[in-house]
Amino acid sequence: MPAFNNHPGGQPIVNRAIRAPGKGEARSLKGLCQLHVVRSERELDALEERWNELIRSSDVSAFQTFEWLRTWWKYFGAHRRLHSLVVTEQGRAIGIAPMFIEDAKILGLRVATRLRFMGCGISDYCDFIIARGKEEPVLHAFAHYLLAHSGEWDIFEVADVNERAQLYKILPRLLKERGIGVYTYQGNVCPSLALPGSWEGFLAGLGQKMRHHLKKKRE
Repeated sequence: MPAFNNHPGGQPIVNRAIRAPGKGEARSLKGLCQLHVVRSERELDALEERWNELIRSSDVSAFQTFEWLRTWWKYFGAHRRLHSLVVTEQGRAIGIAPMFIEDAKILGLRVATRLRFMGCGISDYCDFIIARGKEEPVLHAFAHYLLAHSGEWDIFEVADVNERAQLYKILPRLLKERGIGVYTYQGNVCPSLALPGSWEGFLAGLGQKMRHHLKKKRE
């Protein structure tokens, strides 16, 4: 899982792709999309209907649903600042990055400002929510925003992302092209088991002792 650092080589990025927005302000991206920053719980709650609509056209897990992340924020959002991004096209939400900002401290002193996923720590998978077929334009919009607002964060921590996710495949390249350092390391491992198509096939793959125990338990 990569961590995106906006200070490559120890030097802060000073270039700006677009001007900094006012609070709650939507902005145009290449004349096609609008990007809006959700900074309050009131704005977050107002997003529920569009969030659910986007979920139906996205390839995500239960851990990206509004219900899961809103509940997570209720119990784990203290001392953290909402910073979720919503990309719309012709008034329709095509991408949501459910994120927040927090200060990392050592001995009470702030050492870095981290941009992180809502749901981190207890979700099996974290991810952006993107409409199918809109991955490239949405991730380009996010990359532009991250560069333009590099003064607001030091580390964008991308943890617990499925390596097959488009976020993992595309966003690191886009950020590297903009001079943002990307560091990838092995994080948590999510084991999986491919199951056969029938009960008989499943039993055939077990050892004799396990098949015996299962047979006894079913009797």
